[in-house]
Amino acid sequence: MHWAWQGLCFALPADWDVTVLEKAYLRADDAAGPRLEIVWRQNTPMAEAALRSRLQRLLPDATFDFSSGPTLHALPGVLAFRFARPPESRSPAGVGLVLDLPNQRSAMLLVHQPHPDGETLRADCTATAALLGSLTVAPAGALQPWQAFGLRLAVPATYALQRFHFQPGHFHLQFNGPARGLLRRPEGIVTFDRLGPASMLLRGRSLQEWAATFHPGLPLDERTRVAHPGPCSARWRACSRWSETQTGNWWRTIWGDPGDDMVLSLWLDDEDTKIMALLARGAPAREEPLLRELCAHYAIVPA
Repeated sequence: MHWAWQGLCFALPADWDVTVLEKAYLRADDAAGPRLEIVWRQNTPMAEAALRSRLQRLLPDATFDFSSGPTLHALPGVLAFRFARPPESRSPAGVGLVLDLPNQRSAMLLVHQPHPDGETLRADCTATAALLGSLTVAPAGALQPWQAFGLRLAVPATYALQRFHFQPGHFHLQFNGPARGLLRRPEGIVTFDRLGPASMLLRGRSLQEWAATFHPGLPLDERTRVAHPGPCSARWRACSRWSETQTGNWWRTIWGDPGDDMVLSLWLDDEDTKIMALLARGAPAREEPLLRELCAHYAIVPA
């Protein structure tokens, strides 16, 4: 399964499942236990000596070999290494990487190899090589890709994941833009929701009727309904006239108030079994080209 999380893109072997997912930590297991751990940091790049010291704290019972790690020249700021742990531990060996990511972030990967010898070790090495071969770092461009549990989307590179959950029937991710002005409020917020089964949620109602219950505070009526490009089948836009004036622009610049502009886009995906909802507030709601790109990238992908 393909993943893109916090600027790092990779493909997991078929028998590895993500068992722990947080903003700055991911763990994938197979039947033998933990196989992959990724830790993200928001910081300036650390010196190599500091990285080695941090690794020793993370795996205090391990010995590290920084001269024989995997070779991955295409990735930025790679510190590669191998590690060995006592034979009685669940993961007696493994390889690791430390990568530089855009927007002053770094990622540390630990790939555990729980089987010390034999055919199973060769299978471990094959799976590890496939994982490392799939690693790419998202470029520091206008949009950053995200993909998890079969859901794909993209957000502006400067937007950070604020909250998320993946529950049966409802996936939710919210990204906040950079804090601006004296109020230090985000310049904008983009929220993605994937809900289903659509037939049980709609129960014969239109998307507009359903959206009025899902977003009861939004002005969803024929006055705010607008044309719907791309995959959208329904869209509403509510922008205050004041926000488009010179005074409104001044207020946003000085105070950092994102304003009450919003655009809600809805459509059905996965053979009309899932409802896709994209809500943009603040700056993204005022940028139609960006909205089109966000909708175009937001989709369900095969597992």
